[in-house]
Amino acid sequence: MNEILDVFYNDFIKEAATGRIDCNMFYNILFATNILRDGKVEMLTTAKTNYQNVMVPTLEIKNERECNDLLIKYVEQAIDFYDSKDFEDVDNIPKSIMARLFANMTLEDFKEPERFLKKRIAFLEDDTILSLPNDLGYVSTLDANLRLVVKKERIQEETPYALHFYLENPENPNDVFHFPYVRVGIENDTAYIYTIQRKIENGNTPFVKKVSRQIRKTGEGIDLKQEPDDFSNVKDITDSFLCALTLSLGVLDSLGIRDVSLETFLIERWNAKEIFYDMVNEHTKDDEKRKENSEIHDRIQTNMSDKLIRTMRRMTRHTNRITITAEPFDGTSALHAKIDRDQNAWNNSLLQELYESRAKVTTKQR
Repeated sequence: MNEILDVFYNDFIKEAATGRIDCNMFYNILFATNILRDGKVEMLTTAKTNYQNVMVPTLEIKNERECNDLLIKYVEQAIDFYDSKDFEDVDNIPKSIMARLFANMTLEDFKEPERFLKKRIAFLEDDTILSLPNDLGYVSTLDANLRLVVKKERIQEETPYALHFYLENPENPNDVFHFPYVRVGIENDTAYIYTIQRKIENGNTPFVKKVSRQIRKTGEGIDLKQEPDDFSNVKDITDSFLCALTLSLGVLDSLGIRDVSLETFLIERWNAKEIFYDMVNEHTKDDEKRKENSEIHDRIQTNMSDKLIRTMRRMTRHTNRITITAEPFDGTSALHAKIDRDQNAWNNSLLQELYESRAKVTTKQR
């Protein structure tokens, strides 16, 4: 048996059934495994279920040969793609790669692992994102120069690349305003956005303060006072996050992307935290603290998922170029949107100028 497959079938899925993957460091990954063989479903592993507040998915391998071939390909490509420093503290590199890979699965991915592996391989292989330029020109509404760095991420992050946009003071290029990172993977003409995350804190210079005030103009174009306060509202967003998403969709548009999927819930990242809380509670025996930790975790996860969803919904209120085609948990755990190149009406001049920075992009097309 291939070494990678030996690790997968004889170590990884068995340890995943316990919620603890041992690679000299531990990864909290929990799932059961079924496989279709000769027209019959075999249960390879059953998962430990005495953890509190976890959701136990089942990996459903429907095409064993295809899944095996894709898993081998992904692990081999990941070893070549990621920095060797990512594997310094592990004693089993293939198993470590699998743990980090499975941390990025949605509920749908567990039902279609072959499809998931194809997508993740495409994330590693697609290099069109690297053709995006650093200089995106002058933004008149903010009186600043717009720059972009495509960051190659470490293996523990959700995607191989992140988009980092920032503004330079025209009078001092060292005086900058950083937008949050947008982590994105590309497969064919679809972009998968996993998270918008603030990575670099901004300074306290007059330029940064000025930009912080100016990006509040993202509220123009809709009457926020008339918006509801429930989950469906589009006012409870962060201006810099909306700008980062707008910029990202603009440059993805320039690459020929037409479909966008917001991956709003990664089940194993949820389970990892809950398993950690259980392990802590084994030592403290503090059930109230365990309950409090879980409630805090629930609020944080809900806020992260809802905020990403609200930010995309808000985007669609400012332009008809972006249209939501499916909401999370409407048969999917992702939010799906479409970029319509035949539409380009806007009600917000700042967001329009940020989006249309893509016009300055000369890239290799898909």
